[in-house]
Amino acid sequence: MKLISLSEVSKLLKCDKSNLRKKIIKRKIKTYKYFDENLKQVCLAIDNNDIDKIYNMEVDTGKQPEPLFYLIQLCPEISENRVKMGFTNNLEQRKKNYATICPTISVVKTWKCNPQWESAVISQAITKDCKKVGQEVFDVPSLKDITNRLDNIFSAFEE
Repeated sequence: MKLISLSEVSKLLKCDKSNLRKKIIKRKIKTYKYFDENLKQVCLAIDNNDIDKIYNMEVDTGKQPEPLFYLIQLCPEISENRVKMGFTNNLEQRKKNYATICPTISVVKTWKCNPQWESAVISQAITKDCKKVGQEVFDVPSLKDITNRLDNIFSAFEE
């Protein structure tokens, strides 16, 4: 058995290490710890033969998830103007994560988005009338207005 570090695998598959670890866990691929003399730390590796299992996972889904910026209503029946906005590579999983505390979560709209834009987009979309309730969670005066502001922001990025 020949081991290959997760760093090397992430470079080969052109994905970041945290997403790679999630894929490895999902596929139940065995990892091995080893001490890297150059880095002077314990690192993770997989059997070289398991790379195909990770690669095939991408092929199975047909394509990699599209990076999106989302605007969601957390509990529309309680407060239609309480929204969460942010970036995700997997909207369905994000909805499942919130469904336990907000079972009626509703996606208002999504936009294609570079992950580095997230904080800039949020800071541009939020006005002084918006009240921050939690991390990326706001009470906004108007759902329509925040959606229009986000539409304008993303249309400027397309130009």
